[in-house]
Amino acid sequence: MHSLRVTLPCLALALAVIAGTASAATVELGQSELDHLRREAHTARDVQEIQNLMARRAMLHSIGHNEEELELWSKKREIRWAQNAGCWIGEDYRKYYVDINFAMQKAQLKALAAANPAIADDYAANRYIGQTVLHILSTPLIEVAEDGQSAKGFWYTPGVILSTADGKVGEGVNMWERYGVDFVREDGHWRFLHIEVITDFAYPFGGKLSDPMPGAPSGDASNSGTEGAAPGPGAEGLVVPGPTIRRKLGESYTPTRVPRMEPRLPEPYSTLGETFEYADCRQ
Repeated sequence: MHSLRVTLPCLALALAVIAGTASAATVELGQSELDHLRREAHTARDVQEIQNLMARRAMLHSIGHNEEELELWSKKREIRWAQNAGCWIGEDYRKYYVDINFAMQKAQLKALAAANPAIADDYAANRYIGQTVLHILSTPLIEVAEDGQSAKGFWYTPGVILSTADGKVGEGVNMWERYGVDFVREDGHWRFLHIEVITDFAYPFGGKLSDPMPGAPSGDASNSGTEGAAPGPGAEGLVVPGPTIRRKLGESYTPTRVPRMEPRLPEPYSTLGETFEYADCRQ
């Protein structure tokens, strides 16, 4: 199964074989050994490309450019996004993650400009002003399928959300989450297919774990709110689209919560059709 288990000498040799710089005098390997080295080198390259894709998404997310994130997703298959409360599928995901964010950003900028004369209501110049979402990608676990056409990944992501309600005073929210991700290879590039985000906790700076995050979903007494759960100040009249399928996929921290591995950790596999999928609310 294809996971990252390549020693540096073997990887150097494999790259030399692929590049054609290793001569027959220095490489006395059978065809099966050469094929194995090529597969290992390709897997190492795939793992690095997947890491880069995740990092690119995180940085676009930090500046609120969700439409650019969407360009990193599959163009040929139905995509899915999931959070604690359910799954957004296909076009519903775009409406939830891109369209409503555009509307909220513009409404919030208008409110901030009205509250603080130093802020101009100029979306091109001041898009996402006063807001920042920071997610650190840690503990990566990546399995590339034997057929090389898909991969599964898991990351833990501690983060913070920085915002302002009046354009003068900054506020913050601590947020710790887990990512379970399915990737597919399309036209020679890795793309997102499914992303499942499970929030362990989210609470305001100086608050308590028992305090719900501002904007947490209606009826959710825990601290499982995630960014985009509800419009911020200045955008209260906007309606955030709910999940295509509402289903509890994860539970945020409470004093009585039993820790569970959600999402599941990636496991070695041959092809995507034979294994579990992330962001799956169909069961």
